[in-house]
Amino acid sequence: MWQAKLMMQHAWEASLTSWEAELHDPDPGDDSESDVEFDWDAVTEAVAQEELGSLIIGMKHRGTLTATDACLLCWWAHKAGVKGVVAQVAMRPGHKSSGIYSKHFDKIVNPTDHDDDLYVMTAPAYHRSTDLRVLADFSVLPPHDAADEEIRGNPGIRKLLEECRNTDTLPPAYNTHEIVRNAPEGTPVYPYALYIDAVKFQRTDNVIGIWLCSLVTGLRQLCVAMRKSEMCACGCRGWCTMYCIMTLLNWSFVHMARGLAPSARHDGSPWKESESARAVVSGASLGWRGVVLFIKCDMMEHVTSFGFPSWSTVEYPCPLCHCTTADWGNIKGLSPISLPWRPKLFADYERACAACEIVVDINCAHLFRMVRGSLKYDKRISAAGIRGRALMRDIPQLRLKKGDRLQPGHDIWDVGQIDTMNPKSACRLLFWRRSAETHVRHRNPVFSEETGIVPERVLVIDWLHALSLGVYKYFISHLWHTLFEHDVYEIGRCTDHEHIVLSLGRLRVDLFNWYAAELAQGRAHSRVQSLTPEMVGTASSHKLGTWGAETNGLLLFSQHLLRVHQHQLPNPDLIRNLVRGCDSLVGIHTIIKTHTGGRCPLGVAQDFTDHTKEHLHAMRELQIEVRAKHHALSHMGAKLLEYGTPALWACWTDEGENKMLAQLALRAHRLVWSRRLISDHRLAWGVIQVKRRKR
Repeated sequence: MWQAKLMMQHAWEASLTSWEAELHDPDPGDDSESDVEFDWDAVTEAVAQEELGSLIIGMKHRGTLTATDACLLCWWAHKAGVKGVVAQVAMRPGHKSSGIYSKHFDKIVNPTDHDDDLYVMTAPAYHRSTDLRVLADFSVLPPHDAADEEIRGNPGIRKLLEECRNTDTLPPAYNTHEIVRNAPEGTPVYPYALYIDAVKFQRTDNVIGIWLCSLVTGLRQLCVAMRKSEMCACGCRGWCTMYCIMTLLNWSFVHMARGLAPSARHDGSPWKESESARAVVSGASLGWRGVVLFIKCDMMEHVTSFGFPSWSTVEYPCPLCHCTTADWGNIKGLSPISLPWRPKLFADYERACAACEIVVDINCAHLFRMVRGSLKYDKRISAAGIRGRALMRDIPQLRLKKGDRLQPGHDIWDVGQIDTMNPKSACRLLFWRRSAETHVRHRNPVFSEETGIVPERVLVIDWLHALSLGVYKYFISHLWHTLFEHDVYEIGRCTDHEHIVLSLGRLRVDLFNWYAAELAQGRAHSRVQSLTPEMVGTASSHKLGTWGAETNGLLLFSQHLLRVHQHQLPNPDLIRNLVRGCDSLVGIHTIIKTHTGGRCPLGVAQDFTDHTKEHLHAMRELQIEVRAKHHALSHMGAKLLEYGTPALWACWTDEGENKMLAQLALRAHRLVWSRRLISDHRLAWGVIQVKRRKR
């Protein structure tokens, strides 16, 4: 599987048709610019038939069409005279089961089963029908497999890597990384980012997706897809399942860092009979190495996926520094190379985990039965809950206390394994004491010094969630309500609600006039589709219910609005602080939009930090509450010199494609859900699709 795979190609799987090549380069022999446009009206009948088939197949793989829709569309198109692949996919109406259409579609379009090279892992899960905790099999695409498939399928990727290095497209963190510096001469080291997010696809369910994103080609490959409703519900809040996923990721990243194919499964067990292809290449050189430079996610994933305390925790809210909620808005000592708070290093992480962990060796059947009989799943959702399988009594012989939680590790990878273990066999168990917790709630196996994936290096702040859906909205809502409070629209006396409704109506007119003026100047913004009183809250509870891209435009509009109406505000100090707060955010936004390269100049990083300090100072003067996302803004400035501009870490593209994953998730059958989701994603947007069309 480490060699380039020779796959049977249909007509729609060819790299480029002749007319597509002409469209990309009208005159291959002449490098000069040409004004010749492709003549769509001159497309031949054969090409049109091929493209129609590709369109229908692509829409099915992207989840826009079901297999039934695709087969029936092709049926009627074939009856209308269309031939080629459309005729092959066509299937007559009238079949009662949609599964018949699905099998026919797969037989024609996917004669080579792309599911064969997926890796099957076992993890604790919740079985909805029986309301039981079970061990279930899930299909995943290990990151090293995903990376290897792309590298071997793209002969020009090494040249692209060199171009990225020579043009400073990659951040300095790449060149200073130990894996890059210690790689043998001539061995390419490819940089990646990991993206994790929960995507809602049903009213009551989400899919937890984990993608490997190439920083060289931009290719995003779905590696893990898990239904949130099927994650373990033993009281652990899904951690039993997430632990197994993170163990698999670490196993894969370790072998990417070493440049070797794995010699055993992720849990240390030997290869299964069905994995003979993996067994053959055990320990073989991959010919490349890989490094994960950063992990992209929203701030909630720091808690649910990585085991850190909630950002609302008073003493340990931030996974990156030793701040508290009382001082996380401090700006003294904030610069591009320093923070006002002591950073949390991996050594701090290890100490925090070790303080909670109790390792016990059990050599006595009586003690083993005592431990096993004292364990109970604590499903309380209150703060007093133990969040997992914990002891209901003290066991002084083993230095264990009531409430100590059994953890995966050492001789067990699942806390349910203890039920089937032989009491007479010696074993080593790991327990976690919640009363000793500080800034860690679980030890996450994905963090490792060998791979360089440690919290202080890989956790970056996404400006979509931190700024466009956070800091920007907080300030805009405060500014608008301040203008409403001082009646800049001259509404007159009325109730608070009526005043907001009428003022917002006038503001809406100004907003769309501003949109039109900006468009006339060649500046287009994502427009707010509707702006209702419910979206801006009340005089005592401000909010702004807009999407991220809409908020970016509203920030610039708010700066304009303040300039127009500032003379109507009575207090010069209020005017000065509002202007400082707004202009500083516009300055930050301008830097992010202007500087998108891998390196951030020192002067730009200093400007970013100065704007941050200016904004936080204005917030304090305006008596606006400093929140977690304001603190995250401080960390963004401190990472610029090493990790480049925030555009590199942003989740805008990832979030924009999440809706496509949701469409696939809706159409995948529960019995083969993860396998189908990953396979369809590969066919629609992964390496297989890139090979097919070379977009």
